[in-house]
Amino acid sequence: MAAASRDELADAHALLLDAAEREIFRRAIQRARGNQAQVARWLGLTRLTVRQKLLHFGLHPSQESEGR
Repeated sequence: MAAASRDELADAHALLLDAAEREIFRRAIQRARGNQAQVARWLGLTRLTVRQKLLHFGLHPSQESEGR
């Protein structure tokens, strides 16, 4: 937030939302033991949207084998 107040950060709100969303997906996929359909039901999203978000945040199970 200090960087935002010094005008060194263009969109602090978007960065905060992105970080919060990433944490929600991280916890949900961990709690669901990788079950994307369960995460989709919990969050009220389609399984495709969950998959896309997991890929975006580097949380998709297929990315774990890539060292993420």
